[in-house]
Amino acid sequence: MSIHELAIEQTNANPCELSPEQLQAISPEAIEQLQSSVSLGLMVVGHRAAGKGTFGTFMADEGFLTGATSAALRTVIRQNGIEETPYNLMHYGHVLKDTYGPNVLTYLTCADILHSQQPDRRHNILLDGPRTIEEVRGFRAILPENHLVVAITSDPQSIWYRHEQRRRQTGRVDFQSYQDYLDHIQGDEYLRIEDLIQHHADMAIDNSVDGAEGLAQLQQRAHSLAARFGKIW
Repeated sequence: MSIHELAIEQTNANPCELSPEQLQAISPEAIEQLQSSVSLGLMVVGHRAAGKGTFGTFMADEGFLTGATSAALRTVIRQNGIEETPYNLMHYGHVLKDTYGPNVLTYLTCADILHSQQPDRRHNILLDGPRTIEEVRGFRAILPENHLVVAITSDPQSIWYRHEQRRRQTGRVDFQSYQDYLDHIQGDEYLRIEDLIQHHADMAIDNSVDGAEGLAQLQQRAHSLAARFGKIW
């Protein structure tokens, strides 16, 4: 058995379970409460480093409560004592969805977003980062009349530039090399998200312009989108 195969076998042997509080967050009662607490739900999809997080920050400035599904996944992995490697994040994301349903990370993220909010008022929320058609469809089913799926798009070269900029600033590494990135954009994950952008989003916002001009454009698009629905403070 190779070292890689051994690592995968050891990873598969580790359990990944939700806490009692997290199990409560995916209960029918919690989901019903979620539905009654949301005025508008935005789901933001797009490739890594396309600008989803920056767009979420601008929407937060407009009064939206924001959260990332990747943060919910990392929380579950940490509490189970599992190392946060790229493989583990991908693998245990699938494990959680197979065990608790395809919407588990959506439910957990919404619960985190609304945790400290007043339960007797309605809020605009934004979820950053879903990567599957099942998650998008589930989000639409949770909020059938008050949802919007927004794709943040960018050309591949700008995405690579932002990845390198983020690596220098934060140390986060999604791709080990430019060749690794080129392989990624030919792979299943990239093509799957490209399908989400092309066929399952309600609208797309282009974020290919870099620098201050690009940030100003993205901020203006966020402001215009929020203005259509009104701010919730």
